[in-house]
Amino acid sequence: MDRPALVPRAADFLTMMTLGFNGLWRVNQLGEINVPMGRQSSGKLAPMPKARTITAAHRALTCGRAEIRHGDFEGQLADIGGGDAVYLDPPYVGTFTGYGIGGFTSETPPQVDLFEPKKKSDLERLRDTCEEIDRRGAMFLASNMDCASVRELFGRFAIDRVKVQHNASCDADTRGEVAE
Repeated sequence: MDRPALVPRAADFLTMMTLGFNGLWRVNQLGEINVPMGRQSSGKLAPMPKARTITAAHRALTCGRAEIRHGDFEGQLADIGGGDAVYLDPPYVGTFTGYGIGGFTSETPPQVDLFEPKKKSDLERLRDTCEEIDRRGAMFLASNMDCASVRELFGRFAIDRVKVQHNASCDADTRGEVAE
């Protein structure tokens, strides 16, 4: 993508992250954004990003070495190598997983045909991708829920448990501090 085209994309991205409810990104089955408008604690709609914020995001995307990529995580490995740093933020185990068309699976799909290779869950594929990133000498940080299945799958890596505040949930009882 040419550099001038990144300015409106940076503006769109910042606007979505600012105006969407709690910075949430989610799409429906047609691939259309379906996040409600966010509000400030006063009840007013969140303000539009300032021009200087959009300009700074544009500068970071075009002048720096950082890249924001969109797509299946396995397909993003082509040029990852030593010294690179990768952040992976998949849908969390046990939470809403329909951020994109097809969702995100944490359970291994049942094997229907005994002659076909065993399918892996998206979480298992993510673990394999992290192992490949590590083999290539790059660093990664992946976030997820602190639960037994994640600890088991990613147990060969250093896992730091942190407490975070979750404010987005359709069930008010599940909002609050959780372990990741």
